Amino acid sequence: MLKKIEVGKPFPGPVPTTQGGTLDLWRDGGMTLMIQFPGCTAKERKAFKDGFCDYWFLEAVGIPVAYWIFGFGRPMPAIECNFDARLCNPGFVERFLDTSEGVKNALMLYLLDGQILQGIKMFGLRPESVAAFQNTVRKQLATAYSNEDYTRQLRGLEQFSVDELKAMALHFER
Repeated sequence: MLKKIEVGKPFPGPVPTTQGGTLDLWRDGGMTLMIQFPGCTAKERKAFKDGFCDYWFLEAVGIPVAYWIFGFGRPMPAIECNFDARLCNPGFVERFLDTSEGVKNALMLYLLDGQILQGIKMFGLRPESVAAFQNTVRKQLATAYSNEDYTRQLRGLEQFSVDELKAMALHFER
């Protein structure tokens, strides 16, 4: 059943409860970034609508944390998110990794203020950025680690500033 998704209305499904970006894979294997941005202003909605110019992908050394940074224009801050394939529906991950019909490089973004949808945007990521992400996802599936190990590795990354993380990451322009 199709759900009607409208800007200015409540999002017809679960939404992140914490501020920031939440990356997930959907049924078709496509990537989705839910951005929870409480108190979103008109200028921030415009920056979202204009889209991100640059983005970065980082794979942590050790436990393979997949870490993305999306750089929007001012006044919207960079949106950071991580992804652990072991927390995602295995069928969705399998479809994402299947490149028999090409690389799934579409990224659907939803800007939320609480339950209210503030904006929808779709981007095509560079195939090489998706290939790096897929490589990390494969490593996650092949590596034995606990949720505590993953969280510890993620907390280690979060000790760095956004600029420091960008310096360590692969950089892509839209």
